[in-house]
Amino acid sequence: MSLIFWVLASVISFFYWPSILSFLTPEGMEFVYISPGEVLITRFKISVISGLFFSLPVVIYQGWKFIKPALKPREKRYLVIYGTLSCILFFCAIFFNLIYVVSSLIRFFMKVSRPELTPFISIAGYTTFLTNMTLAFSAISQLPVLMAFAVTAGITTYRDLVLLRGKVIILNFIIAAVITPPDVFSQLVLALPMCVLYELGLLLVKLIRI
Repeated sequence: MSLIFWVLASVISFFYWPSILSFLTPEGMEFVYISPGEVLITRFKISVISGLFFSLPVVIYQGWKFIKPALKPREKRYLVIYGTLSCILFFCAIFFNLIYVVSSLIRFFMKVSRPELTPFISIAGYTTFLTNMTLAFSAISQLPVLMAFAVTAGITTYRDLVLLRGKVIILNFIIAAVITPPDVFSQLVLALPMCVLYELGLLLVKLIRI
């Protein structure tokens, strides 16, 4: 069932590709393509990813129906709480990245480029950049849930997480430096939300202990 919805959503996204691309593109930005099949391949890529995004509610529901009978009441309660929080953080991270982060980075790169250089951004290059940034933000958005789960499972404690705060901040900037373009602005855009998410995780863990 989930696969059917994914395929159906991908097909619909394929026909509405111009509208989806317009939504994902900062205002005033134009693209070029540098190989004959680049546009078609990119169109398929965006359609499949968009189809997966739009079919996620069905995928999550099907997954819940599959594992629900095997769970105990306490496990169901925790899964509903953590699952709901995980979904909220996931979708918030995606929209934050699409609406603010990517457009801010593009404007920044345009401003720091040399005046005598004319920007020719390929549609495939932009799509890859957008996908990588979205995956990065989606992954780090789950940090508070992972922290809460680790404490609930007895893997660590609130005190241990507080003591690790300084090291985590340094690690966040290292990770941001590795997975973002080599400039300070991009690293800050990723590292600062990671630090905020860690503080949110500490708050969540503290609430669990009350």
